[in-house]
Amino acid sequence: MTVLFTFLTIAIGRFSSDVKLFAEQIKNPITGFVTELIYRVMPNLEKFDVRREAVYGGNISLELVFYTTVYAVLYTLALLVLSIIIFEKREFK
Repeated sequence: MTVLFTFLTIAIGRFSSDVKLFAEQIKNPITGFVTELIYRVMPNLEKFDVRREAVYGGNISLELVFYTTVYAVLYTLALLVLSIIIFEKREFK
């Protein structure tokens, strides 16, 4: 299950702009809401993709590196806070 969830998280994160486009084109409001929710909750891994700039000699600016790092830190902190809230009352014996 862990491998499956990790794979799905990476797949959705890599194609998050496609998920957003799909959410905008759906006519069913419930499906559109669920798709929009998935887009908002899953990490946007496209922010970390600099292959195009690296291959074609583009400029990888310090601003891009800074905002990407801030995004990663904030997302990680949000997940840690959520996991602390979920597992705070659990008793592992």
